[in-house]
Amino acid sequence: IGVQAIEQMCKEAAQSTIGAVIDSTFHRSFAMSDIDDLPGEVVEVFCQCRRETSISRYRTRSTTRDRGHLDSERTDDELWNCEVSVPIAGGWPVIVANTEMLVDVERLAATVASHLDPRPDGS
Repeated sequence: IGVQAIEQMCKEAAQSTIGAVIDSTFHRSFAMSDIDDLPGEVVEVFCQCRRETSISRYRTRSTTRDRGHLDSERTDDELWNCEVSVPIAGGWPVIVANTEMLVDVERLAATVASHLDPRPDGS
């Protein structure tokens, strides 16, 4: 279901006339072509923290999510592996945000914007 959700998000984003922000735990081998096929510019923001931090956050959050996510049945190695622990890095700019600490969202947004063409029509 997760792969299909990402495919659908990318289809919706591709139809947007103003751009899009797509948020997911992307699996590199599945998401690369979907993201690469998007029209316009892509900037990847990769949120990175220690594996232990990710696991702890996921397990804490899983107690509030619907059982359909199967959180309690998924192993740590299934959830955190080389598919999701490094950026997709498909030839577009990659910004790594260290989420072990509070992220300066304004600074991050400015960094993303610095990688985008300031002209809305791209001319």
